[in-house]
Amino acid sequence: ANVVTKRPSLRWNTGKWPVDGNVIVSPEDQMPWFHAHRSYFTAFWAFAASPEELGLTTDLLRRVDDNNATKNGPLDDRWDWVWTPKDPPRALFERVRGSEKGINSLRCWLSASDEEKVLEYVNGTSKSPDYRQAWQQDWKASWYDRSGEVHCKPWTFKKGDNYTVVALNGIDERYNWTHDQSDFFTMMQHDIFFLAYETTGPELGPTMEIFGDFESSGRNEVKVKWTYMPRALGDGFRKNFKDKNTQRAFEQALQTHLRTELDENIVIMRDQPPKSALTHKSL
Repeated sequence: ANVVTKRPSLRWNTGKWPVDGNVIVSPEDQMPWFHAHRSYFTAFWAFAASPEELGLTTDLLRRVDDNNATKNGPLDDRWDWVWTPKDPPRALFERVRGSEKGINSLRCWLSASDEEKVLEYVNGTSKSPDYRQAWQQDWKASWYDRSGEVHCKPWTFKKGDNYTVVALNGIDERYNWTHDQSDFFTMMQHDIFFLAYETTGPELGPTMEIFGDFESSGRNEVKVKWTYMPRALGDGFRKNFKDKNTQRAFEQALQTHLRTELDENIVIMRDQPPKSALTHKSL
């Protein structure tokens, strides 16, 4: 999670697709899904392009300057940076329209509106038996997160293609937010794009988490399940390991292989994976 400005500001992160494939779009299953602390969030946009191809360069970034970070410790020199133009959405799309990839590279987006709320006020309730269901009782009158709606165009990609996720953060004007009332989580933000994809090339894609950098030349942190078996390693290892030494050797080989393939910092995770999916997080 990062410290972001109280006023509206933009931050972005980027990554590369590990294989050929298509993003699975299923509104019924609310996939893709975007997670952020809604009292500190307004919109996001995902582009099939690198930041540089969208005109988003690191010289635009400024250190967070209006957020008291005493509860979180000092600001992070690498990650607590944002772009703070006067009108962030307008500034973003002016840059994108004039960029190499242009507005046609937009693939997914979510934007708060009256019809697609990301924050909603709920009146307080008591423990009175007038509220017959337990879930109706004892609500604190406050603003509560709502999912909103992620919209997506068809998204097909090739191994090595760039993507960039841009988020618009800042305290919602309706939310009576002060540092005295806040806790660690409401003072900080993380913008996480969850999606599932299907592989179309010869290599089955891994389930992974990508912690994206600000620029395509950076080295992202990529977490991959240890049970992922790329074709290049399939002949040299058995999937059912007989001892810890064999498993450890496989994990080292997998890490080396993926570092070469993806040119990223690879972390091998040992918990069991779900179906192929990718999660993109901002650090």
